[in-house]
Amino acid sequence: MKHGSEKEAEVKSVQQELNQLNISAITKGRFRERVAKVVKAQLDEQKAVQKKEMKLATEAVTKFFDKNKDEKVFVGRLPGVGANSKAVGEALNSVKAKMVKKVVYLFALEGEEGKEGGKVVHGCYVPEEASKQGASATEWANTVSQVVGGKAGGKGATCIGNGTEPGKVDEAVEAATKYLERFKL
Repeated sequence: MKHGSEKEAEVKSVQQELNQLNISAITKGRFRERVAKVVKAQLDEQKAVQKKEMKLATEAVTKFFDKNKDEKVFVGRLPGVGANSKAVGEALNSVKAKMVKKVVYLFALEGEEGKEGGKVVHGCYVPEEASKQGASATEWANTVSQVVGGKAGGKGATCIGNGTEPGKVDEAVEAATKYLERFKL
C-alpha cells in the first residue's frame, strides 16, 4: 500500500484489532512485533517524504530568486510539495536567513483541486522593510485564510496557516498578491 492517510488509517485499525484479539500472549506478541515493523517503516517513509519536500520547497524559492534577481516578491505554489507545514516553514526560514529583504507567500496543497477532503498549507514572510510600510504577516495570512478556509498564526515576520479548500488556491494567490499592492515594494 502506498504511503498516505489511507495507509495510516489501516495501520491504526490493525493495531486496534490486534489489541482486541483473544489469542495467546505469545502469538499476540509476535503479531505486535510484525505490526511494529510496519509502523516503523511507515514512519521512516513519512520522514523521507518530509525531508524531500522540505528540500523541494527551499529549492523552489531559491531558484525563483536566482532567475529573477530584481524581484522582491514571490507569491505562488510550491510544486511537488504536499500540505506539509514543515516544508513551508523550512522554506520561510531559508528566506528569513538568506534573502532577508524578500517578501514571500507560499502555498502547498494536498488533494486534487475542486475535490473535497484536501488541505492547503500556506505561509508568508514579511521583512522589516515591508513591515515599516504597514505590511503585516498576520494580517496577510488572515486575508488568505478567509479564501482557503482554516486559520493562520505566527509571530513576528512569519505566519503559517492551514486551509480546507485546495480548490480556491488560485483565488488565494490572487488575494495574497492584491494585499501587497497597497504597499510600495
